[in-house]
Amino acid sequence: MNEFTDMAIGDVRKERERQRVLWGDAHDDKHEDGSLSVAAICYVEGEPIFVQRRGSRHISFEDPWPWDGGNPRRRINDYRRSLVKAAALLVAELERLDRAAFKARSSPRAPNRGLD
Repeated sequence: MNEFTDMAIGDVRKERERQRVLWGDAHDDKHEDGSLSVAAICYVEGEPIFVQRRGSRHISFEDPWPWDGGNPRRRINDYRRSLVKAAALLVAELERLDRAAFKARSSPRAPNRGLD
């Protein structure tokens, strides 16, 4: 690794810690729907993105931002900062998956899911 890698990883680590203090692991663990990853995608995309939804009589396009309040990516003019936030959200999703797998393996009634 080089100094730029160290700087990028350090910034992601700081952002992840900020997120953890703000929301906590227990909050992240409730997002079993992939919304942490979806939010990361929204931060990475430089332009607004929309998901096509097909209804019974119509087609609509919706912002995929997973939470209330609208996509904050549109308020951030610093692309690097958006990438750091996205990377930290992906780390949060990885941590959530790892905690869930650990809990599943630790449960006396849980089957071995081959995660070793």
